Amino acid sequence: MKKSLISALLFSVTVLAGCGESEVTQTVDYYKTHDVERKEMLEKCRNEMGAKAATSNNCINATKANTALEVSPSRNTYTELEVLKPSDLSDLGK
Repeated sequence: MKKSLISALLFSVTVLAGCGESEVTQTVDYYKTHDVERKEMLEKCRNEMGAKAATSNNCINATKANTALEVSPSRNTYTELEVLKPSDLSDLGK
């Protein structure tokens, strides 16, 4: 009797644990290539998740992707300045 009760209890716990809403975890690379989803996840992490955002794999991965894109040289919009020599400036006054 005890074994069947314990088995039923373990089965119930397992079933109930699986009923929770599970979200598919996306990778950092996914968030790097999907701008809309990354921005939506970052917004959700900021506004809806509160303290749970720190432990959410999607929040962590979206943040890592965002940080990587911000410091990536290919995403910079500036151009390097050309260094002028004094001889290049001599024609300016003429």
